[in-house]
This record gives sequence, structure tokens and C-alpha cells, in this order.
Amino acid sequence: MNVARVSSPRQRSKASWRTLVILALACASVTAALVWWGTQFPGPGLYGDGAGYLGAAESLARGGGPRVPYAGYASADSTSPLGQWPPGFSLVLSAPLRAGASPETAVRVVQATVGACTVALTAVLVAMATAPVWGALTAVAILATPAVVAAHLNVVSEPLYLLCLAVGLTAMVGRGDRPLGYGLAAAAAVLVRYLGVAAVAGAGVWGLLQPGRATLRARRAAVAIAPGLVAQELWSAYARWTGASMRPIHLDHQVGSAVRALLGSTAAWLAPWDGSPVARSGLKIVLGIAIAAGLGAELRAWTAARRESGRPTTAGIGAGDPWTSIGSPAGRLLAASMLLACCHVAALIAARLIYSDVSLYDRVLAPVHYLADVAVVTLVGCQWEGLAAPVRAVVAALGTAWAVGSAAMTSTALRTAVTVGLDHANLAERASPTMRWLRTNGGGQPIYTNEPAKIYFQLHRDSRGLPWVLDADTVRALDRVLRARPGLVVWFWGGTAASYVAADLLPRASTPAKLEAALPLRVRAHFDDGVVWTLAPGGADANAGADSVRPATSTVGPGAR
Repeated sequence: MNVARVSSPRQRSKASWRTLVILALACASVTAALVWWGTQFPGPGLYGDGAGYLGAAESLARGGGPRVPYAGYASADSTSPLGQWPPGFSLVLSAPLRAGASPETAVRVVQATVGACTVALTAVLVAMATAPVWGALTAVAILATPAVVAAHLNVVSEPLYLLCLAVGLTAMVGRGDRPLGYGLAAAAAVLVRYLGVAAVAGAGVWGLLQPGRATLRARRAAVAIAPGLVAQELWSAYARWTGASMRPIHLDHQVGSAVRALLGSTAAWLAPWDGSPVARSGLKIVLGIAIAAGLGAELRAWTAARRESGRPTTAGIGAGDPWTSIGSPAGRLLAASMLLACCHVAALIAARLIYSDVSLYDRVLAPVHYLADVAVVTLVGCQWEGLAAPVRAVVAALGTAWAVGSAAMTSTALRTAVTVGLDHANLAERASPTMRWLRTNGGGQPIYTNEPAKIYFQLHRDSRGLPWVLDADTVRALDRVLRARPGLVVWFWGGTAASYVAADLLPRASTPAKLEAALPLRVRAHFDDGVVWTLAPGGADANAGADSVRPATSTVGPGAR
């Protein structure tokens, strides 16, 4: 007679851990392979920020302090202390550089390793809170999200920041009563991106929401935010000591447009692909309503559980404590990811209003999109068993439509990365005639340019930035500098002030015509992608453009000869 074998709890635990290990290894392997393939030549992608990160990493690898490979036009040194970004990503990048890796290889190793850890940890976290199948679907969702994948293909800090968030989520879900764990993760986040203040705030609120007396909650909140505050203050003190230039405050008075821009970029996660605007808008509305309905059902379940009993319940995310909606592991994960997402949205709105040149585009929104992936899959996973068959079919259809569309956009980004190159890694820029001229004729002369990142990436040289706002004072200063430290003035047509200057300052922004009108510049070389000037010897003196910047018409421009 065959007798069915009933496994013991210990055996079931081992099987469960075995499943989680397999899931983690599979997710890590797929992610690492995807990122490694997507960052092959002509990658990794080189955004302007990457010049600062990679330059500071090389400086650290040489044993110096974190210095970026460019400075202001009036600076005696062509490098400057890192200040526009925190040092975390550069510190991590410096490790493979110290080991002898090339800059490109160092970036690929770091981004592939960080991405593998993030996806594996997140998948295991969701699997432990719900079921392994939902952990696997979370990995699929993350790898189908264009903003998240694209960030891993470039020299940017978002991938490392996402890993900090994954570690923080794990600590929040697993040991909510131990605030130091997620407080340290938030501190790491703030050392990777200034946006990490959102993670610090989320950690504090999470500590406050844990059950217990009011004094205990307050103490947990204080412990959760303390590491982040200390880390931020230590870095700020170092930056002040080195004289680093921090991002200047420039208030954005267009509150409504800032909020609309952020909400639009956030909602783009619901339908990130190109195509019919009507179809995209329709899917955004349907998915938005579905997600809101699911969250509403969880909230109703929690409210009902509070009324019925003070004991924890398995209904929805229910818990009896009136200050928490985090009784079950799935409930804790859903609440933590939604809390962090809200904190990030609030922090981005505040950043835009304080620093009006903050751009709210997909890469900046990558943490919000990542947290949305985690929250939605967890939400569906914890409600799936209670859904009727027709509702399951609708949810599955919506999820499939989103995954297919998002994966299509992600695959387009990957193909672009490995064929054309992203941003400054673009093959056309690598073949720039202006760069070829500078390689041949630049010599050791100082370079003043509107695009220091191009000079660093293509020539691996330091440079000084031209002023983006041109007025009488900057004209005088620039004239004095060029006379005291003669060099090449290089303007690339692709670099316009709209990417760097607040909207109300654009009328005063530098242009080639204004520079030629204000200074006695002589054209040394002119190409389709840029122009090279030098200051004419014996030209007008420093007062040539002191009283006003003349609105002269320039013969210099794309296509001009």
C-alpha cells in the first residue's frame, strides 16, 4: 500500500528556502546578463551627470578627494570638489577602478552587480510576503519598466539608490520594531542621492506607525531618522570645508505646472510606450482605477478588522492596531512601498519648487516606478485568492498589456544602447569633427566650454564651464580670465541653456551670438556640431561688453560656413 508522505514543518521550511534561493539566483543571473549585454560598446550610456560621478571616482581611485573633472570659468584649477551630488556612487565606482578596471568596465561591473542584487532581493521579499510566483512576477515587472532598466545602462546613481531602497524595504517589512536597520538603509540612500531625504522621512514615519506607546513610537522615529540626518550633515560639512559648489536655490513659482509635470511623469509608468494617445490615456485611466479599487478594498478590510477585533487578522492587510495597517507580511510590504513612494513624490515636488531647474523625467522618477512595481504586484498577490474568476481574467489581461507595452519600450532602449549609444556615448558624438580637431590641435591649452561632460568623455580632459547666464559682470570676468589664462572657447550646438537655466533666466542665457558680440572672439574652427574660438590678440579691452551684452547677429551656427 502506498502511503502519502507528509512533510514535516522543518522539511517544508527547507523546501521554501530552497525555492527562494533558486528564485534569487535566477533573478540575479538574468538581471546581470541583461545589464552586462546592454552596456556593451558603445555603452555604457554617458549622461552629463556621469562625468561628475566617474571623474570623482577616478579621483578617489588615485588616492585624492572626490573631485569632478571641470570647474567654473574663473577657477584657477580645472577640477573642483564634488558637491552637486553625494559621494556614495563615486565611492562604489572607485573600487573596481582601484583594482585596475577601465572606467567602462568599472561602470558595467557596478551596474550589473547592483541591478542583480536589487532585483533578487526584491523578488525574494515579495515572495516571502506573498508567494514565490509573485516574487518572480515582481522581477518581470521591474525588468520591464523602462525607467528602471534605462538607469542601469548609464553612468548614473539611480541603480545603487534602488538597492538602498530594496534593503530599506526588507528591514521595514522584516523588523519594523528595529528602526536602526531601515534607518541605516535610508542613510545610505541619502549618501547616494540627495533625494534620499525621502527615504529618511519614510523611515521616520514607519517607525512612528509601529505599534506601541506614544513615547516608544517617537523614540523609534527618532532612531530611524538619526542616521540619515547625521550622514547628510557630515557630507554637507565636508562639502562646505572643501568649498564645493552646491546646487543654487532658485524658487519655481509655477506650483501648478510643477505638480502637473510630476504627476504626469509618475502616471507615465502606467503606459510608458509610444502609440495612440487615446489608447495610452485609456489604459492609464483603467489601470489607475483598478489600482485605486484594489487599495480601497485593502483599506476597507483593515477598517473592518479594526472594528471587529483588536487582534491581528489575515483579511487583506488587516491588523488590529489602529496605528498600523501592517499586520501581515504582504500588508507590511504594501504599506512600506506606498509610504516610500508618497515620500518620494513629495520630495520631488519640493525639489522642483526650491530648485526650479530640476527636471522631472523618467530617470528621476525611477525610484517611484520601482516602488509602484513592488506595491502593485504585492497588492494583486495578497488579493488574488479572493478574486472571482472574471475579475482575475481582467486583472491578468491588464497586467499582460502593461508588461508587453513596457517591455517593448525597454527593448527599444536596449537596442538603442547597443547599436547607437545613449547620450554622450552616441556613435555620432564619438566621431565628432569638433572633437577630432581638438584632439589634433587642442594640445595642453585650457578649454572653456558649454559642455564639460563632452570634453571629459571624449577627450578624457578637464575643462572649465562657460557661464550660462551672460550679463555685464560675467562678460568682464570672462574677458579677464581669457586674457590671464588664454585657451580655446568651445561651443557645441547641442548644449542649450534650456537644460541648465531656470525659465525666467532664459532671456539672459548665453548663446554663440551673444558671446561673439560681447567678446573679441576669433573663429579657429567651425563644424556642424560646434565652433572653436580664441580671444583675438590686441582686441577690445575688458570693457568691450561691460555695459551691455549686444544683441548682435552671429554668422556662427549649425550649418554655417
